[in-house]
Amino acid sequence: RLWAQSVFERAMERLRTEAERRGNGDVFAVLSTQLTNDAPTALAEAAAQTGRSKGALRMVLARMREKLGRVLREEVAQTIPPDADISEEIRYLVDVLD
Repeated sequence: RLWAQSVFERAMERLRTEAERRGNGDVFAVLSTQLTNDAPTALAEAAAQTGRSKGALRMVLARMREKLGRVLREEVAQTIPPDADISEEIRYLVDVLD
């Protein structure tokens, strides 16, 4: 469990750093809790907080989730032997964190 949490935290930190570099740190801060779940009420609140439409935030959130998937794969790849199955490790990570 500690490994999974550590990998997930590193991935989230990379996303946060990239968002801040692009001037979207505020949007990341609001949407980061939405990355692992779907809560329409929270999306409406996020729209009100950021001044963006729900549709625009849905698109940003979808892109953030895609990026999180790629970054998680990269982070997992750095922690396992080269011949290990990354997809299997990702499934394990998701199961442990779920």
